[in-house]
Amino acid sequence: MKQIIGVFLILLLTQKNYGQVSINQFLRSVDSDISLKVIDEQNSYLQGKPYSLSFVNRFQFRMQNNEGISKETQRFGLWLSPANPWAIKSTNKYFKTYAESLNFEREIAIKEALIERYNLVVDFLYFNELYQLYQKDKSLLDAQVNILEKQHTSDYFNATSFAELKLEQISKDVQAEEALFEMNNQIARIDAKYTAAYVKELNWHSHEIISVAQIETILDSINSNDNVPTLVSYQDFKIEMAKQSYNIQKSNINTGFIQGNYLNGNIAKDKTPWSFVAGITIPIANPNKGDMARKQLLVIEANQKKQVTEIRINEEKAIVLDKLNSLIARYKSTQAKIDAVNAASLGSTLSSMRENNPLVIVKLNSNVLKLELILLRLKQTIMFSYLEFLSIHDRLQQRPLVNYLSPSWSLLDTD
Repeated sequence: MKQIIGVFLILLLTQKNYGQVSINQFLRSVDSDISLKVIDEQNSYLQGKPYSLSFVNRFQFRMQNNEGISKETQRFGLWLSPANPWAIKSTNKYFKTYAESLNFEREIAIKEALIERYNLVVDFLYFNELYQLYQKDKSLLDAQVNILEKQHTSDYFNATSFAELKLEQISKDVQAEEALFEMNNQIARIDAKYTAAYVKELNWHSHEIISVAQIETILDSINSNDNVPTLVSYQDFKIEMAKQSYNIQKSNINTGFIQGNYLNGNIAKDKTPWSFVAGITIPIANPNKGDMARKQLLVIEANQKKQVTEIRINEEKAIVLDKLNSLIARYKSTQAKIDAVNAASLGSTLSSMRENNPLVIVKLNSNVLKLELILLRLKQTIMFSYLEFLSIHDRLQQRPLVNYLSPSWSLLDTD
């Protein structure tokens, strides 16, 4: 019984708790993203400097006797080959550069993990708002059906239109259910990313998110930032690593040897028993030329990757900025159309007419709703492009981390 209770307590303690999670909390969970684990383990491993080379490459104990087993003719020697100091220097520099490059690799991984979380937030809010619009659309259609039912004895009643509306009611129900299904799917994806607690429902709303007008005002200030991109800095370290890898191959030559000898028989002859011999390698031709050539090709390739990356990033900055400006212009144009088709003012105008048909007002609101659906899709695309814009400019992973979806760019360290 005690064992069963113990197992139950362990399972209880290891389970995630249920609870609400804010957008800030969800974005802040990026610091525990699984993609960072291998980078942190590599960084921790290199902190112990396991790559440090010994100054002695090889060490041997030697014994020689050319005249049987007589002790007087036995010669003992200690032979060692020192490591190439240039190889030691290049190896140390290679792994120090590797360790420094991990910092940039971690930044890139954080940025990618943040983008994934930001996109999940935007998608959830989109489907949440889409569901509400479909519900509103369904309510307007229900109102049309109710009006027609009341007008079945009037000249406004059209049996064919009534039948079509009844069929459309089913279609609207399906649309709303599909949006709700996608919203629940997003909650499941968010729950998979957020490991601190079970996420079964979210109290996130679109009014918590930065507006399109705010995005428009900050584009120029961000675009004027000319800092070196993180990916370019990372590739600088890759170039340096390729160079040091070449230098390791270049200096991977035996420098020579030193041998100390002891001859016991020299003592009886009143001679010193100690002697030494040394040799220095004269590299007439480097035996590692093939490996050196391969490493030099990697240096060339790393340089080329950096140049291509710089060109691509500059092009992407311009493309995304143009796309954002175009999308914002379309968004404003659509919003202007909605404002122009003011259902309330048109309704009052129609009410003043003698032939006032309430069905016309409902249909007018339905058409406005179609514009609102277009506006919602434009807003979602703008948000994705805005996040892409921030990513290209390396704003997302800058410390302290900021929630760039909040209107005030709130810090992620606080809720």
